[in-house]
Amino acid sequence: SKGVARAEDLLQHLEIIRHGLLAGQIPRHKLKDVVKVISREQEMSQDPGLRQLLDDIELRVKVELAKLEMIG
Repeated sequence: SKGVARAEDLLQHLEIIRHGLLAGQIPRHKLKDVVKVISREQEMSQDPGLRQLLDDIELRVKVELAKLEMIG
């Protein structure tokens, strides 16, 4: 189903971030991709629990982006 495909896409993006955190470097474009995917999912989701989870992930990704911006 489309929902499963979207979930797998989001999980794939999060896995890239996890590997980046473990390696100490996350590509900025990958973080921006995750923000786009999460924004799209937030618009489509009617589940309050899922929306809260997506909000939490989005906040964490934006924090990482801000850190990268500070570094230059």
